[in-house]
Amino acid sequence: MIKALITLFILYAALCPSIRANDNIGLAAHLGLQYDVGNLSSLPGAQVSPQINVILGARVKTDIRFAFIQLGLEQSFLASEGEILNNSYGGLRKTSIQYLAFPLYGGLNFPLRDSGKFYIGAGGAWMIGSGYVKSSTAKKNLRKIVFSHGLTAGVQIRLTRDFGLYLDWELLYGDNGPVIDIDPAHDWKNFTVDYSGNRFHCGVFYYVK
Repeated sequence: MIKALITLFILYAALCPSIRANDNIGLAAHLGLQYDVGNLSSLPGAQVSPQINVILGARVKTDIRFAFIQLGLEQSFLASEGEILNNSYGGLRKTSIQYLAFPLYGGLNFPLRDSGKFYIGAGGAWMIGSGYVKSSTAKKNLRKIVFSHGLTAGVQIRLTRDFGLYLDWELLYGDNGPVIDIDPAHDWKNFTVDYSGNRFHCGVFYYVK
């Protein structure tokens, strides 16, 4: 995963000097949403109230012919905690998981007439996880570095020569290993915080070139 991100970064640095007059460099900012943070609903037999996060992010996207490379910065904010209901999954009780992420993607652009483009790509993110996980006997504060991999796809629409809107989806896979004991019958860490999941973004962009 780390090698793939390094490869994308090197490719970005190598291609930037070859940007032509009809290629673009855009700055963008977006709001996003992630539902079921930590994937609590996938826990076997668990009755849950899923955690919801709001995402604030920015990115630089370079379009080079029919390809793109995109560098970003995202911070998630807690909208509602995740909660295990009716003691339905061992000793796990609540989650409050946030992250600071540095996503990097590369992929292909597909023009949509003269008004925009559809894009799809692959890459990943370097994430700094924070927050906490709470069991019936303990509360574990999180501060973990996670390397994730994933996919992205979206639509970018020009409103004027320089401004436009975009909607996109991002799917990341990543966890950081066991962090807390949720089984009273054992005394070792046996619950892993899952940073995987779908993210949805809506934002505005400005072409600086």
